[in-house]
Amino acid sequence: MLELLIKNKKATEYTFDYLLSYYRVLFEKNPAAIFVVDKNRNLIDVNPSVYRLLGYKREELIGKNASILHPNEKSYFRQQPLFEKILDSDIVVTFERSLKRKDGRIIWTQMTGSRIMLPTEEFGVLWSAVDSTELHRLRKKLEYSAGHDYLTGLYNRSSLECELERVAARAQRTGEKIMVCIIDLDDFKQINDEYGHHAGDVVLKTVARRLRTNLRSSDFISRFGGDEFVLIFEGVKSKRSVDVILSKIDRSFKQPMRISPSASNIEIEYSMGVYIYVPSSSITTNVALRFADSALYKCKELKGKRKINWVFSDKSFRFT
Repeated sequence: MLELLIKNKKATEYTFDYLLSYYRVLFEKNPAAIFVVDKNRNLIDVNPSVYRLLGYKREELIGKNASILHPNEKSYFRQQPLFEKILDSDIVVTFERSLKRKDGRIIWTQMTGSRIMLPTEEFGVLWSAVDSTELHRLRKKLEYSAGHDYLTGLYNRSSLECELERVAARAQRTGEKIMVCIIDLDDFKQINDEYGHHAGDVVLKTVARRLRTNLRSSDFISRFGGDEFVLIFEGVKSKRSVDVILSKIDRSFKQPMRISPSASNIEIEYSMGVYIYVPSSSITTNVALRFADSALYKCKELKGKRKINWVFSDKSFRFT
């Protein structure tokens, strides 16, 4: 890098000393890790802060390809278009990127890249990076909290509204049907009154865990609020596929639950409203949710007389 500062032979001694001091502050003493790479993404210079950030000494990196700093090959090649964009223009780009330390640990960094003229009179890219791992974790935690129920870890009402729109858009493209289910735990207030709210929390968390275990990872499960859960199933193609889903849901409630070490196991009953949505119809996803909710209340009215724990909405699509 120093060659860049002394290339102009007309520079005065004062100018040279000034530039040298400037260089040491901006490059050598910069608290940010700085990497200089050529057009082939080979490392040609790094500053001392790279060792503090990634654990590599300068001689361990010079001449190596920048892929050594990426968590995997996919990460390295994903950055190639951005690298070429910076190399071909005067833009300055800042973004978040994960890097791999010498010890193998993955950290998150805030990176800035800009084009620079190298001693070879070819363009390269100067990268600067500062550790943003804790900020990254905090942001992810906040993002998770915004979309998930604090007690069960399931998606919350906000995520449900977004998911309904997404699945409806996908269904419009594929023509596949969607099944929306709303579950309400029977006599849940009685559990809270008799055993306490802690026991009620145990029941909710157990139901959530069992639903996640019995259903597919691609199935959307949310806690709608209180003791209500909303489930969304995509690609419902036949009566058999509906029966399989209903059987899996029912299995989640068949085994008694232990709500505390000292209490006896209790059985949890549930009521469920089901609506099968045809994307080509004029019914919106929010209306579909109301149809499922209406079916839920019909199911609750039949408690004590019914043989199964669910009722289909009158508006549902019927498989023949």
